Amino acid sequence: MKFNYMSPDGKILTSVRVNNLTKRVTIKNHTDNIYDCAFGVKSKVTYDDVMEFFESRCFPRDRANIKDVSELLGMERYDPYLICKKMKGRFAQDNNWIEFLED
Repeated sequence: MKFNYMSPDGKILTSVRVNNLTKRVTIKNHTDNIYDCAFGVKSKVTYDDVMEFFESRCFPRDRANIKDVSELLGMERYDPYLICKKMKGRFAQDNNWIEFLED
C-alpha cells in the first residue's frame, strides 16, 4: 500500500509505503512542521500506527447508526482503511487528506 498525506493545497506532507506481507512501514516527511506530519515526531512507524492513523481520519467506530452509514458507503462493516480510501481521509477538523497510490 502506498499513500501520501496531503495539505489542502496539494503539497505532500508525508509519504507512506507499507509492505502488506511483512507489515514493514517506511515514511518520509516532506515538512519540518511536526503538526503537519502524519505521525508527528515518530520516526519508526508500525503497521498498527498506520491502521490507527486511518481510524483517526474517519467517523468513530461507536457512532450511532454505524451500520446505516457503512451501508451508505457501500461497505458491509466498519473498515477505517476502506472508509479513508473512499473518502480520501478527509476529516471535519482539518482540510488535509490522503492520496492513495497504485501499488
